[in-house]
Amino acid sequence: MEVMNELSKGKSNHTVAEEMLISHKTVSAHKCNALKKMGLCKLNAHAINIYGIYKNLLQQRVFG
Repeated sequence: MEVMNELSKGKSNHTVAEEMLISHKTVSAHKCNALKKMGLCKLNAHAINIYGIYKNLLQQRVFG
């Protein structure tokens, strides 16, 4: 979730990897696994935006 949260802010895989002190491949693997779980693995960039919208909706529901 941390990787996806950072990517949904518009950060690149490379930037997230540097900030989290993990490899670029690890970021890609986490992103791919998260997108597979959501059934969005073939959308890539659009899927990250969808993730951000979904996350915001859930937060509004829980905290709103």
